[in-house]
Amino acid sequence: MTLTAVEKPFREARKEAMLPDDVVLYSSPHSFATDLLARTGNLKLVSNVLGHGSVAATGKYIHPSLKMVAGVVKQRNEAWKESAAES
Repeated sequence: MTLTAVEKPFREARKEAMLPDDVVLYSSPHSFATDLLARTGNLKLVSNVLGHGSVAATGKYIHPSLKMVAGVVKQRNEAWKESAAES
């Protein structure tokens, strides 16, 4: 399969969905990785799902916002407090 064979249907789907031209095929793994990290807060999980051999490789695909980082920190702090209360 060639890249053109993948890009053409993607461009057609993008046009049909009325997405801007700056949404490109290469954006998909970046958006997916960033969204998965936001939902789970688990970089190792994201790395495994993307099939990367290291978390460092995954870092290239993650584009967290300050709001996302704050949410992950809050989520982890709440989990830590619950764990400490159970001990």
